[in-house]
Amino acid sequence: MGFVGVFIYYLFLYIAISYLKAQEAFVINYLWPIMIVLFAIPILGEKFTYKKILAVIFSFIGVIIIATQGNLQQLHFEKPIGVIFAIIAAMSYGLFSVLGKRQNYDKTTSMFFYYLFTFIFTLIAVTSFSFIPKIEGMQILGLIWTGIFTSGGAFLLWFLALKYGDTAKIANIAFLTPFFSLVYIYFLLHETILISSIIGLLFIFVGIFIQNYKTKTE
Repeated sequence: MGFVGVFIYYLFLYIAISYLKAQEAFVINYLWPIMIVLFAIPILGEKFTYKKILAVIFSFIGVIIIATQGNLQQLHFEKPIGVIFAIIAAMSYGLFSVLGKRQNYDKTTSMFFYYLFTFIFTLIAVTSFSFIPKIEGMQILGLIWTGIFTSGGAFLLWFLALKYGDTAKIANIAFLTPFFSLVYIYFLLHETILISSIIGLLFIFVGIFIQNYKTKTE
């Protein structure tokens, strides 16, 4: 689990970013909620429905609009190798999420072992193909913040959400995170939230609505 969902995901994502523009890698990376819906069908035995696919497509379009600020011509994907790495990263995280939902182990303990083994894999990779640079005080604080809040803690909450919620619905709600990042940017960096971002958010809301809408029969 640590190899597939943490080590491979981050390694391939960062390689993709080295070949692509950040927004291009960002858009492709957000294929992972779609991958969750697809992997949940054979692994968790969940039913394939056109409503699920339509919902994630609407939400994915919303992410693209937010990432490109409404200018879709910004996406060129000139380096296919970067696209391939980004797709594999998205697939690995989608598989990681579905396998994590299927397992009944304690989520906190599981996350500890995922990152413990990821540390071992990373240490081997870095010492074999790269080096550990000199790390200064503020960088250490940044690594601690990233490790606790945006990695370990976030992953733990994500698996708890999958444990208690419907897989497709939770995956679709994850599309809200790009807009939340814009809210942080607005308050912390004082950058304006664009109209295109609001339009993208509306697409995401439509996707979530489709996912949660139930007919009288249902």
